[in-house]
Parts: sequence; C-alpha cells; structure tokens
Amino acid sequence: MISDPDRRQEILAAAASLLVSTPLADVTLDDVAQALREPVRDVGRHFGSVREIGAAILDAEGDSMREAQRVGAAAGSDPLAVLQATFRAVAVNISSRPIVRAGIRIAQESRHLYPERRIDPFRTWKAFVVGQLELAKSAGRLRPGVECESAAWLIVSSGLGTKELVAFTGRWDELPQLMADTIGQIVALLEADGEPACGKA
Repeated sequence: MISDPDRRQEILAAAASLLVSTPLADVTLDDVAQALREPVRDVGRHFGSVREIGAAILDAEGDSMREAQRVGAAAGSDPLAVLQATFRAVAVNISSRPIVRAGIRIAQESRHLYPERRIDPFRTWKAFVVGQLELAKSAGRLRPGVECESAAWLIVSSGLGTKELVAFTGRWDELPQLMADTIGQIVALLEADGEPACGKA
C-alpha cells in the first residue's frame, strides 16, 4: 500500500506535468486526477484545492533552489566560481525536474494567489548575485569600475532570459550548458585580469 507522503508526491508529480504548460487557474482537481489516473476523491483526500497543490509545488521548488545554492557554495572560496556553479546547479535543477518548472511558472503567473509568500524571484536572485560580486570585488577579483548592483541586474536578467528562451523551444536538456556559457561569458567580462573563475578551486 502506498504511504500518504508517497501518494502526495505522486499527486504533485501529476499536477506538475500539467502546470509546466498550463496556468494554475486553468487546472482543476479533476484534471489532476485524470493525469494521475485515479478518482478525484483520492486527490481531494490529500489536497483540498488546486491552490493547495500549487503551494506544495512552490515549497518543493523553493527547497530545490536552496539545495542548488548549497551545491554552488561547494565550488570553493572564489565567489565568482560559486556564482557560476550555482547558476549551473539551478539550470540542472530546472532542466531535470518538472515540479521545479511548474513552481517557477506558478511564481511568475499566479503569485497573486499567494500574497502571504511575497514571491519575487528576481529580487531573491539579484540579492544573491550582488552578495557574490561584492565578495569578489573586496577580494580584487573584479575589474576596476564594476558596479555590483548593475552587474547583478545583467547576470540575473541574462539567466532568466536564457531560461525563457529554452522554455520557448522546450529543449530543457540544453539549459545547463547554455546557462553555464551565458554566465561564464558575463563573468569573463567582469573579472580582473588573471586566472578565470572557472579555473579556481
């Protein structure tokens, strides 16, 4: 017999398969039940509404993004290497997990349904990038004149743009390399002369 946590995960996976391409407002519990190939009462026993399912998907997406940041932090002491490793880990996370892509879509399109969460992915990632760039600047790793806030805007916008272009084609397997190339090129423009960030431990 399937345990309640496992059944919840199955329901979330079924819902995510719909929500990666359909707005939350257009999905019903009946739709999720059909994707799961189970009676709607089975879905309703675990989630009272699609909004509840969306909240659980947002939780899963947030947890996975924090884990991606931990993976990036393991890249070493160089903040520019950490920056690149984190964006690559995030890209792998997005490309390999539909529940993450569904969570991103919900955060973009349906955040008004979750006012208590104060969802703002751009602000969150910009703060992270500014922090890494300021560490790099204090260590003399950036070119003179680099302004961390403006550079962070460029990096985050480029990362989000790369993700959106891949979403348009649906070729998610290409995202990690494209993201690595995009962020790597920007870092190469920002860093001071010397050993590239990707070559540091």
